[in-house]
This record gives sequence, structure tokens and C-alpha cells, in this order.
Amino acid sequence: MSNLDHSTHPLNNANVFASAGSGKTWLLIARICRLLLAGAEPQHILAITFTRKSAAEMRARLFGTLESWAVADDRQLSVYLTDIGESDDTRNIKIARCLYEKCLFSEQRIRISTFHAFCEEVIRAFPLESELPTSFEVNEHFQLYATQAWQQLLQQSERDQKLHEALDELYKFCYGYQGARKALMTFLAARSEWLTYILNREDPVNFAYQNLLRDLGNEKQEEDAFLTSDQCIADLQNYRRILLTSSTQTHRQWASKLALLFETDYSDKPLFIERLKAVFLTGKNEIRKLTISKKWQTSLSADDYQHLTDTHGQVGALLLNLINAKKHNRLLRANRAWYFAGHQFLRHFQTAKFSQGIIDFNDLEWETFRLLQHEHNVQWVQYKLGQRIRHFLVDEFQDTNPTQWHLLKPLVEASHEQHENNSASLFLVGDVKQSIYRFRGANPQIQAIASTWSQEFLNSNEIRNDHSWRSSPAIINLVNKVFTHPSMQDAFGSFLLHSCQHEKRWGKVKILPLTPIEEKQELQDFRDPLSSPFFDSEESAHFHEGCQIADEIRALIDDETPVYEGDTVRPANYGDIIILTRNRSHLKDIKAGLLQAGIPFNANDPSRLLEYLEIKDMMALLKVLVDPYDDLNLVHVLRSPIFHACDQDLIELRKADASGWWKKLELVASTKPPLHPLLIAFNKLTDWQNLTDHIPVHDLMSHIYNSANILANYQSSVAEFEAAHVGNRLNQFLHQCLELDSGRYSGISRFLRKLKLLNPEVSDSSDNHGHNAVEIITVHSAKGLEAPIVFIADSGPNHEPPEQFRTLTHWPAEVGSPTSFLLGCSKDKMSESATLFSESIKTRDEELNLLYVALTRAKQILLVTGSQSRRNGISWHQILCNILEIEAGEIYEKEFSARPVPSQTHIPAENIQSTEIPEALFRPLSITKHEATYPEAVKSVTREGIIIHKLLEILSESSMPADQQLVNRISLETRYEVTPDELQQFKQEAMNCLQNENVKAMFKLSDNQQAFNEFAIATTGNQQKINIIDRLIISEELAWIIDFKTQGNVSKDNARQLAQTHIPQLSRYKQAVALLYPGLPIRCSIVFTKLPALVDLEI
Repeated sequence: MSNLDHSTHPLNNANVFASAGSGKTWLLIARICRLLLAGAEPQHILAITFTRKSAAEMRARLFGTLESWAVADDRQLSVYLTDIGESDDTRNIKIARCLYEKCLFSEQRIRISTFHAFCEEVIRAFPLESELPTSFEVNEHFQLYATQAWQQLLQQSERDQKLHEALDELYKFCYGYQGARKALMTFLAARSEWLTYILNREDPVNFAYQNLLRDLGNEKQEEDAFLTSDQCIADLQNYRRILLTSSTQTHRQWASKLALLFETDYSDKPLFIERLKAVFLTGKNEIRKLTISKKWQTSLSADDYQHLTDTHGQVGALLLNLINAKKHNRLLRANRAWYFAGHQFLRHFQTAKFSQGIIDFNDLEWETFRLLQHEHNVQWVQYKLGQRIRHFLVDEFQDTNPTQWHLLKPLVEASHEQHENNSASLFLVGDVKQSIYRFRGANPQIQAIASTWSQEFLNSNEIRNDHSWRSSPAIINLVNKVFTHPSMQDAFGSFLLHSCQHEKRWGKVKILPLTPIEEKQELQDFRDPLSSPFFDSEESAHFHEGCQIADEIRALIDDETPVYEGDTVRPANYGDIIILTRNRSHLKDIKAGLLQAGIPFNANDPSRLLEYLEIKDMMALLKVLVDPYDDLNLVHVLRSPIFHACDQDLIELRKADASGWWKKLELVASTKPPLHPLLIAFNKLTDWQNLTDHIPVHDLMSHIYNSANILANYQSSVAEFEAAHVGNRLNQFLHQCLELDSGRYSGISRFLRKLKLLNPEVSDSSDNHGHNAVEIITVHSAKGLEAPIVFIADSGPNHEPPEQFRTLTHWPAEVGSPTSFLLGCSKDKMSESATLFSESIKTRDEELNLLYVALTRAKQILLVTGSQSRRNGISWHQILCNILEIEAGEIYEKEFSARPVPSQTHIPAENIQSTEIPEALFRPLSITKHEATYPEAVKSVTREGIIIHKLLEILSESSMPADQQLVNRISLETRYEVTPDELQQFKQEAMNCLQNENVKAMFKLSDNQQAFNEFAIATTGNQQKINIIDRLIISEELAWIIDFKTQGNVSKDNARQLAQTHIPQLSRYKQAVALLYPGLPIRCSIVFTKLPALVDLEI
């Protein structure tokens, strides 16, 4: 039986160790299909993966496969069945055709979900057995509830002496309030492990502390009495006498420090010890090296030489032992305090969530684990779930954490006990080499443990698959050479050579030299931070790396690099390229380099919403609505794109004779013309303030967005490539207004406080370029992805500063709960025993796993770039250079096979010429204002009319934007370019119109009016036409048609006469509108923008 048949056969339990690109998802789909063919009911199958995206993809591929079976002819279906290792007999073909309908209309469908979704299903199925709120909502607002819990903890400490002492101990150990809070936050982050650790323990704190003593040892005696004894003082005095015989300056300095020591009050032991350390120990608490020259040694007697060396070594060792004992005891006390305060902190955290019916992903896992492990009703739960689920399939099993494995294991056991006639199965697939989520608790050892367990108890098969269906030989050869190198064996473990399906496919590997760091220029004077930016040479290096990547991308596109797509070869486009980064530290600089080169890209770069300037503007606006006398935020809002006040406006406000900026604004605004930014700002802010106490925050912000045209103003204030991102973030801010407690907040202040605590993550990715754009993602986000061309960026030294405080847990994969749980800290606070213990439980570094994942994403071409750094850290670039023997500054480039010729020529979209369609073949609806049918003079009038109409629309809905913003919006929304002189002319004409009360009225709408600009409407008759109405206002009482005329031969005397000439045009408009709004009175008007004047027509 082949590996394929072993792994997909429905009667076999299998553990598949599948390398990158070997088709794990295909294997899972094939396994499910064969289960269904063998008669398994859809509701008895559970397939688990680790992200919702992966689950959705798996579901789509499964149903896509079943659908193709339903419509395939016998020959095609026979091929499909043979491909998955199934026989193509008549019976299977008949069953296969019906599976799509069976799965589609089954009352209980196949479960394809994440671990968390499965846990939620289990808990909702057993509400009485669960200790969670009966009607709960799952969200991950950790920071919000952690902050509430922290406040509750501090309040408790005021009346609880024991908690007060525990927090005080943490303050001393963790450098104060912020350090203690950070240490307790790490406790909270590991709450699932803590709850499992102390499960069924009556005194959890004492249990944890006793285990800590077992791991680190009991408290140590702090032996410092000898150091202040008469014997030691005498030895030190003799030691000093000998030092003074040396001619070395260092030795004489030690002697001077000892003289100061002898003047110390020996009862003041802390001061005495510190002065003694200054002589014998370095700043890193290591014994100073005692250098004795031959000349000095010759001058010393044997006894003096012996005394000098013995005293130096003995006192140094005594000091080190004392320091270690103090560190050890402080660490024990701090951990005991951490256990006590952390346990109380967790209790408040859970209460804060549960009181609002909220649970998080940790709660889901932990509660499911508890239900399936340690409760009196565990057999009942396992029995019921075992009846429902008979076939378990788990993808990416290397990323499973111990909690997940130990909640899944009893279900598998129960299912196999209830269905002994081979009607239950287990299928696990993963790759230890791709385990890169240890920060989430993943333990790659679990896959080996699970494999051993399933072989012993379920007679499962262990299958290895190192055959890549993804990568070209150029990529696979590199991977094999790197990970079989002797230098990698200890760190990476055993590695089996990979093979590839596409043995003759062309591919290439290119490794570029690291981008150098620019030398800092010596500054002659102090830097002026207002005019001279801070120079960071490493940021500059990563910017140049981005430029280097852009050059390589441009060359790939211009060179029409061949890319395989099925059986054809085509030229590469931007959408074929992925840029991988190790983390987001330097992503901003690399993106800047790409932007400068004009490379289209999408960067899925989650960041915090409140970090962005436009969101800070919205926050400042809400603060001003709460308190208009908040001068700083008021100036912030006035200067923002909301109102476009300029520097001169602010100077004028500053000089105004009034107290406070709000009063100044009120005074100055009263002297301004109607469209001045300060007057508009004062009027709008006053209106919005009147609404704050009457409508929810979301409704208020929605009103502000519409009345001030926020999205358009902000998008026109930034470069075109940024507009979509800005709009996306503003919309997400509006969504948060609704999301927080479903928009029920009556007060802005409360909303602002909660939003500041949450500061939700926002993805700054928008499909600004469609699919033809380079994708920039981190290696962690790239799991499961592939691309023809992959750049590994930022491959130079990666320096991640160690966390000051962290939770150290030891949870061997083979046991049901952690065996150790303690507070880890920086090296200077760790005792020798704590350091040895932390090293003993340390798992293999993930850096090489990340490198493996990064190298195996490429299908054809891999390029590696990086930047130099002054910091030390693991350098992927250096690893590759060492193994491939690449000299410094050398460009490494290696191709495999002959380069194919693309079968189709790539034509940039902008160079494609439109084809004239003969009227006889296709006649589109004619548009009465289509420029192509007008002579040049009329085209000019039409262009002017469209631009002025757009200006009227813009200026009526917001304050006066800056000229460049007006140009941007006109270009974006009308496709017309305007010169600065034209803009001033058109803007003045539009402003004159808006000062006319009759014209102004058509832009000041009431709540029951709705306006449409450039409204397209079809007219009936012998020839159907599309008419464009400049402005149409609809209310319950009236439909108002308005047409703008920019002709220059109009005056007050002939305006009505000229208006009459347009009656036929407006008659068509009226006829069409009457069909849309039957029975509604219709008003028709002409607006001459040059006068300005509004003329009503009787039609």
C-alpha cells in the first residue's frame, strides 16, 4: 500500500509529517472525500485547522471538489477517484455523484472549523456543565478588562493587608509600579496554563510555591558575617598594603577604594558590601582579573604573593555567593508575591468579563479542557461528543498547544471505545520544521508524542512526505543544502532531503549584499528638532533596502520574467510577488522605498487605530464637543482637514481680544464672510455640541461625517496612494463608535475612555491596486501561502531585546498539566539555580524554523535582501553566506534549467488602445451631455460647467479646503485637470453663487430632502436617451430639477429670455422624473452661474 493510500484510506489512522509544499490541504480534502465515499455521515466528521481563513479555504475546496464530481462525466470522475487512491468502479462513481447534494442539504454539515470554534460549540452544547455565562459573547478586548481588573486589585489592596504586602514586594523587585503591573500582565497572559497548573488544588499559591522550591531550591543563608569580621578586615588591610607596592595605576585605585572602605561603619553592612564589590567585582558582578607582572611578582615575598592571590579569589567568591543568595531569596519572595497577587488579579479579570457576558479564546480552551478532563460528568460529555464525532482530522498539528491536545485526546479515546468496528478514525498532519507559534503556546514535541500514542493505542501509521509540489529545483536545492549543512544539525535537528515534482522547471535564487549603514555626520551645532529630522542610520539602511527591492521588482517586470501557470508560461506581474519580513520593525522604511519607486503594493500591517493622525483628529473633535474650552484640542481641530484653517487664521485668533480660544473663535467668526473656515467651524461646532446630549456617539459621528464631508476632505488631503487607507481607517473609527456596547453610550467621555483602553488593532491594508500588487507580509502570516517570486527582506542581524518580565512554564507534551510555573526576569535578577532551570526548560529557537518557512514559500524565484545593523543578533543572511560560501559584497545568483519564453506578451494596461465598435454592430444609449458629440467651444463650456458644479458641491458641504485639495478632488471626481488660474476663476464664480440666497437654498437641505448630483435618467420616445440632470432634490412635497448654465452672454435683463431657450431640455428631464415619482409636483430651474441668478421655468 502506497503512502497516499495509507494516509487517505478511511479505515487507517494516520500521522503525516508533511514538509512545506507537499500538499497537506489536498491530502485532508482527499481523506474527507474517501470517508464520505466509504459511507461516513457528514455530521460525524470534524476537521480542525488553526485560522478561520484556512477553515474557509478548506471548506471551499471540499465543496468545489464534490461539485466537480457531480457534473463530471464518467471518464473525468474516474480520473478524480484514482488520483485520491480510490477505485473507480461503478458503485463509487454513483456514490461520488451524489455526495455534493448529500453534504449540501445535510441537516448537520461537516464540521470544518478552528479549535476555538469547536470549543465554543462544545460549551454551548453543555451549558449546565460549563461554569461560563449561559449566554456569552466571545471577544478579545483583553486590555479593557485587564485595566478594569487592575483598578479592582488596587482597591482590594487598600483593605487586604496580605495583598498589599504582595504588591509591595513586587514593586521592589520589578522597579516600581509599572514593572509590577507588567509582571502581573504576563501572569494574566498565561492564565490558561495557571488554571491547568492549579486545577483541584485547595491552596494554589502554596502549591505553586512548593513546586518553585523544588525547582530552584530552598531559601539560602545570606552569609555576610565573615566579610565584616576582624579576621577579614585584617586580611583586607594586608591585601591593601601589598597593592600599594605595585606601580600599576589600577592596583593603586583599588587600594584607595579599600582605604575608603576602612572608614565605613562596619555595622552599615549594605554600604560596606557595596564598597567591597567596587574593589573585587566588575559591573557585571564578575571577579576582577588580578594581573601581576613578572617585575611585581619578583619584588613580592612568597607569603605576600600567596596572600594577594588567595584574598582576591576568596573575597570575590564570598561576594558572588552572597549576591547569588540575595538574588535567590528575592526571586523566591517575588514569585510568591506574584502567585498571590496574580491569582487575585485573574479573579478580578474573569469577574469583569463574566459580569458582562464576555469570554475570550483562553476561556473557550480552558473550559472545554476542564469539561473533558477533571469533572464528575466527564464521561457523560465524552459519551455525547463521541456519539456525534467519529472522524478527527487536524491540520497544522505542529502548532497545537498542550491544552488543545489534552482536550482532543479524550474525545478521540471515547470515540474509538464506542466505535470499535473501524468506524472511527484519527488523521493528524503537520510539520515540526514549520512550528513558529511558540509565543502562542505551541509545542512541536506534541506531534511526536501524539504519533507515539496513536501508534500504541490506535495502531496508526506514521507517514513522512518530503516531496514538494510547489517549488522549483532551484529552491529545493537551496533548502537541502542549507538544512543538511553540518552547522545546522545541532540547532535544527535531523533533516530529510526534499524532492520536487517539477524536476525541470526553471527557477532562480539570488542573494544580494546587505545594504550598508550610512556613517553619521558629526554635527557642528545642536540639531533643531523643528527643522532637522533625527537621523537614524539603520532606518536609512532599510529605506535603501526598500529601494533595492523596488529596483529588482522593476527589472523582473520589465524583463517579462516567465512565470508558470498550469501548463502555460506568461510574463510576471506585480501580483506574482510576495515580500516577507521577519517582523514589522522596519516595515515602514521598506514600504517608503517601494512608494518612492512607484511599486504598487498591499501591506497587511495591523497597527493600533489611535496611532493615526486622522483618528487623533476625530478624538480631538469629540473632546472639543465635550469641552469647547479645551484650547489645545480646539486648535488641533481647526487646523485639521475638518475645517482647513490656515496659519494666518490661527494667528488672527491668537490676537483676538477675548479670553480662551473658543471665545476668540466666536468673536473672529462673527466678522467673516459665509464660506470662511472660521465661521463654518464655529457654526458646525455649535450645532454638533447641541446634539451631543441627545443622540448616541455613532449617530453623532455619522452626522458629522456627512455634514462635513469628512471622508472626501481627508482623502483629498493626502497623496492618491494613501487616500484609500485613510478612508478605511476613518470608516473603522465610525465602526468602533457603533461596536462599543452596540453604540448605546450616551456620553462621549465614557466612549473616549473605553476606546483609549481598547485601542483596537486595525489593518492598514486596502485593495488599492486590485490583485496586481506586490503583497508584503511577515513570515508568521505567510504560513500556507506561496508565490512564484518571493523576496526575503530584512534578513540581516535581528536583535530582539529580551523581555524584562515573562512567564516561564514547563509543560511536557506527555503530561496533562504544566509541571512548573514561575516569573522569569532579566539576567541581573536571576540566581544561578534559576538561570540553570530556565535553560533546562528552554525549547529550540524558532529562528531556523522561520527561515525554513521563508525559504519554502517561493515557487520559482527567491531573492534575499537585508540591511547591516550595529546590533548583534541572528542573521539569516550570514547563515546563507556561510553555507553557500558567499564573499562579503558579492551577489550570489544561481539558476536551474533553461529559461522558458512566455507564451503571451505582456501589454501594460495603460498602453492598450481602445477599439472603435461600429455603430451597426452595437449602439449604446446616447447621453445628451456626452462631450464627443459637441464642438470644441461647447466642450469647453461643458467642462467648465462640470467643474463649477463640483465646486458648488464641495464648498456647500464643508469649509474652504486648500487649493491643492480642491485640485485633487476635481481631478479625482471629474477627471478634469485645472490650472491654478482656472481654479481661482472657477472658485470665485462658485463662491458668488453660494452667496446668492436663492442658489444657496438648493444646497441647504432639510432632514426630509435628498439631493442627487449628476443624476442619470433615461427618457422614452422614438430614441431612448440617457439624460444627466445637474442636481435633483427630492422631498415628500416636491421634486426640484436644477440645471447649471455657465454661458457668459447672460445679464439680469436677458436671463429669463435665455432660460426659455432651455425649456425643451428641461421638459425631457421633467417627463423622465415624472415617471420615477408619479404624482409628485415638479419644479424646474435654471441657474446662471456668471450672474449669479436662479430662474424658475413654467413647463
